[in-house]
Amino acid sequence: MDRRAFLKLLAASAPLALAPGVGWAEPPGGGRVLVLVQLDGGNDGLNTVIPYADPRYRALRPGLGIARERVLQLTESAGLHPALAPLMPRWEARELAVVQGLGYAAPNRSHFRSQDIWETASRSDEVLETGWVARALGEAPDAGLCADAVALGGEELGPLGGGIGLRALVMEEPEAFIRAARRLPAGGDAKGNPALEHILRVQRDIKRSGLRLDAALRRVEGVGEGMPRTPLGRQLQQAARLIAAGSTARVFKVVHGGFDTHAGQLPRHERLLEQLAEALAAFAAEVKRLGRWDDVLVATYSEFGRRAEENASGGTDHGTAAPHLLLGGRVRGGLYGAAPSLTDLDAGELRYTTEVKAYYATLIQGWGGREGVFPGVRALPALRA
Repeated sequence: MDRRAFLKLLAASAPLALAPGVGWAEPPGGGRVLVLVQLDGGNDGLNTVIPYADPRYRALRPGLGIARERVLQLTESAGLHPALAPLMPRWEARELAVVQGLGYAAPNRSHFRSQDIWETASRSDEVLETGWVARALGEAPDAGLCADAVALGGEELGPLGGGIGLRALVMEEPEAFIRAARRLPAGGDAKGNPALEHILRVQRDIKRSGLRLDAALRRVEGVGEGMPRTPLGRQLQQAARLIAAGSTARVFKVVHGGFDTHAGQLPRHERLLEQLAEALAAFAAEVKRLGRWDDVLVATYSEFGRRAEENASGGTDHGTAAPHLLLGGRVRGGLYGAAPSLTDLDAGELRYTTEVKAYYATLIQGWGGREGVFPGVRALPALRA
């Protein structure tokens, strides 16, 4: 029986999705954790990390350009959107890095295809069935009941999906998982049927995992209560709670949507970046309070950036390269990679300067993943050992 059929057998309405063998362990005493933040819809990189000193920026964006005096200056040529002000203390503490010009060859401007390329780290002319995280973690060691990766936003595993050995879980919130686990029957007699025995064993594991998770969360009541009540803030609050409760997950994925800004971009994009910065700053403060800041790395990604030139609707259309953010106690703060040229465009598109695989190699090699996932790709020196 495949996973979909098994889930339907357990509870058609259960707000979770599980891979075989998923569960929860007692607090293991820490470990490195990667938190992936998907900026769904295609974030406008030029108005996130702004080349405020380049006159071409004003020429390309007479209506959408952020005024120089409002930009949060990082260097003499680049700065952050003013809505990202909550992250400036992390920049000043050298705990925030900006990786510029991220993209890939022969870019695709379809949301679905480009997202698939980013989440599998495939070439634009190939289709891979497994996410890059699933390949990077490989087959996890048997540590009893554990979840290796948890997706907290939406219904898709994305880069966590497709792995045979990776125990990945989609969770709306821990309490939903606990309620679903409690509704499962205690078990039954397989009567020599191996397939049924497998189903019953996983069912028992899920039920036992729910009970253990419930007990663990009761020990850490109050974690993340001061975080923003936005969708992203709530997802990151759940990640903080699970980290505090002793989750064995090495990767969490959260989603911040709404970045497909074809029209009326200025107020909408400002609000999205403000929500992003407030949630990340609050999450950082909470993880610091838990004493786990050096163990946690936050990395953003999106399916593409936007075109360099604004459109007639006060927005930007699907583009290519864009910057992304790394945040954590072991981050070597600063700018990495080159900013794309605004004078050497490819039919109005930004040319990428940093390969997506180099970004992922940085996360893998600097954060405890398997070597050799991206042969010949050099990681960026953005993380401390």
